[in-house]
Amino acid sequence: MHRNTAITISFLAIIAALLIGLNLGRKLSGENLSASPQIALNPSPVLASPYISNASPATNVAGTTSKTYLHHGCGISFEHPADFTIVEATNAARLTAPNNENKIDLVCDTSLAAPPVTPEKTEIASIAGQMVTIYHDQQVADTTPVDVVILTNTRMNLDIAIMGFGEVFNNLLKTVKIL
Repeated sequence: MHRNTAITISFLAIIAALLIGLNLGRKLSGENLSASPQIALNPSPVLASPYISNASPATNVAGTTSKTYLHHGCGISFEHPADFTIVEATNAARLTAPNNENKIDLVCDTSLAAPPVTPEKTEIASIAGQMVTIYHDQQVADTTPVDVVILTNTRMNLDIAIMGFGEVFNNLLKTVKIL
């Protein structure tokens, strides 16, 4: 075989190997991306009855009755006002007051990032036996204040974010239990 022919064939073989490798890499990375879990901040509705019935309804600080909510997917429970409605998804839930003025969101995943706030807008608290940071932030859409707490469920290897604001939210945080 002529020397120039051997060089051309070698060059074409190297190019073919690179193209095949790139094509396989795209296929493998596409499969990995589609298999990773996605966080849904606005959970899709699932009709379920996630309540644990209390023999005698508890009364919270504001004097209203409360119910215990249990989210099996996140491994967490807490007390909430009895008149709140709940929309639940596999890894999330939204609790809404009847007048839509107060919302509390719950999201869990294997790794959740803390909101980007300055140290002045954080405080340390003990919730469910864990020392956690409470992030005082605001919603992007309408600058409504929101507090974010990220807990860890070590048994299920999940981070759990609870987002809300106000007296109802603060009372809820006092009753959080990691299952």
